[in-house]
Amino acid sequence: MRGRRIVGYIFFTLAVFFAFGYLTTTTTEIASYIFKDDSSFFKQIAFPKLLKKEQITLNNYDKHIRRIDLENATAVFNEVNNAARQKNADLNPIGVSFIPAYIPVGTHLYHSTRNGGKIPDSFEWTAMDYEFSYNFAHFNRGKPRSGRPGPPPGGHRGRKHHGNGPGGKSPFGKGPHGGPRPPFGSGNSNLLTFEVTRPLDKLFYLGGASAAKSETGEMDTQYILSQAESYDVFDERWAAEQICSWGKKNGGIDGYIRLEIGFEVVICDFYEKLRLISNVTLSNVTELLEFPPEKFDKRSLESPDEDELNRKRSSIIDGFQAMSGYEQYESGERVYSGDDRILLDFSKLVTPLNRTYINPDPYKRRIYNISTDVKGQLLTELDAVLSTPNDPYSSTNWQVVTTNIEKKFGPILANLNTSFALYNAHKTLGVLGANITTYTFNFYRRYVNYPEHNLSAEARKMAIWDYIHPYLPLKSRSDLLILSSLAKVQESLVDAMIESFELGRDLMSVYTIPNMPKEKRNALEKQALSLQTKIKSLLDTLNWPLFYRCRQNCKIGEMCFIPTWGPSPLGWGNAALGFENDQDGRRRISRDCQCISYRTLLEASEHKGESNRPKF
Repeated sequence: MRGRRIVGYIFFTLAVFFAFGYLTTTTTEIASYIFKDDSSFFKQIAFPKLLKKEQITLNNYDKHIRRIDLENATAVFNEVNNAARQKNADLNPIGVSFIPAYIPVGTHLYHSTRNGGKIPDSFEWTAMDYEFSYNFAHFNRGKPRSGRPGPPPGGHRGRKHHGNGPGGKSPFGKGPHGGPRPPFGSGNSNLLTFEVTRPLDKLFYLGGASAAKSETGEMDTQYILSQAESYDVFDERWAAEQICSWGKKNGGIDGYIRLEIGFEVVICDFYEKLRLISNVTLSNVTELLEFPPEKFDKRSLESPDEDELNRKRSSIIDGFQAMSGYEQYESGERVYSGDDRILLDFSKLVTPLNRTYINPDPYKRRIYNISTDVKGQLLTELDAVLSTPNDPYSSTNWQVVTTNIEKKFGPILANLNTSFALYNAHKTLGVLGANITTYTFNFYRRYVNYPEHNLSAEARKMAIWDYIHPYLPLKSRSDLLILSSLAKVQESLVDAMIESFELGRDLMSVYTIPNMPKEKRNALEKQALSLQTKIKSLLDTLNWPLFYRCRQNCKIGEMCFIPTWGPSPLGWGNAALGFENDQDGRRRISRDCQCISYRTLLEASEHKGESNRPKF
């Protein structure tokens, strides 16, 4: 049994790398879904009249879903699937949608400051995890930090983004709409813990690497929300002020959620729905260790022995500081697959997708420059969103649906692609047939009604509906857009399963017709090559995060590292770790991920000469 598991793991690993070129009517009545539009928001973006009292079922869903091409459908699918998931969001760094969000009562939010621990009297940044705020609180060793973060590689520095972050971070200096960057200094910082006392039900989740502090698209959704006229006048603190002011005039807003390393929440008013439950003054590192102060000037050392002891103490503290950064990465890793404290109301999703051209490449797409008409439509809908509280409990959580689809069909597609790659080496039709039917037989058989041997049109509809059906009544055009997009993606997946099985069955005819005519063999080979191209193209179009993984199992004390964008413990955009350049020189996250530990950060700090260790 153990041997089979090992073989299975090896084959799936091969499948992942082959997939991306590393190696060269039913007996049970289906529930009905009635459209509802009983709130001001849904009156703004409700269904067409013919659908308001219509029922969507297995038998008629295909008549009501909207027309959408596969690229747009995949983009909508991925916006839903990637939301509030760090790994997915970093792999698709430019988000283009606005997803209403909800943070429940009892959730803790963290904020660090050097103003004596005062509660912010205006908007400010908070973190979902204390490690985020702690790492920005300043690792006080009695010496100011040695410099500002470097510029983001492969993009603009984002020089005007200077607002205070979850740790009171201000990495960019003075901007056109704010005060000067406060000095890091050597004083103590305060770590504040807030508890949510009333639901934060007027939030927007902004997808992708939305806290990247860049001008290359990652912050375009904030650009739209703040109604900036150009990036020359845009910075994140100014944007926060504009967004909070706009929201207050349009029904109220609690804030918005962004991704850096873990998720952060810009809170517009700290007194309305939060209460302070803890205010910790962080002590000086050496004092807490009961070490004497570190000495950074050789002239202050009285003897060689004191010099050596000072070096050893500093080396120990270097490790603590590296661990602080690593623990921040770990807090991000915990939400790779989703932050369950952030609930999403997909029925109120606002997106430019399927109404104007958006580049399908999540590294290249931009929305700051969409037409005035489309931008006006988005802002009108965003105004309407704020007219009612977000309610993730009364509509379908479409992310449950997309996750089920990705986890079911992602491995199958990867294994099919591997089978074709292996066929290119062995050129044995029967073996290819056996391989691709192995991965599709049970799916195909599940929908074929005896005594039929082929999948009927009705069975195909069921195979699509089975994976996309909503769990609660549809409420809005947003629901319908998502359902339509999922239907298009699932249609492509089902067709790939059908074609793979039926071709595989034909290929295995070599076991019943030993002397197959050359013409038939040539025709089958041609079909195989055509299907191989289709499978590879579908994998590339879907670009699911499932296929980004470490080749080896990381050890205890290590994590499989997905690079992030913007400031980080390893430097801006994590320097070069985990990235590769495409043919245009654009930095992308590599599918071949790496295991890291706190020693990775320690070694990087020493290599760059950024350690606080005394150097003489």
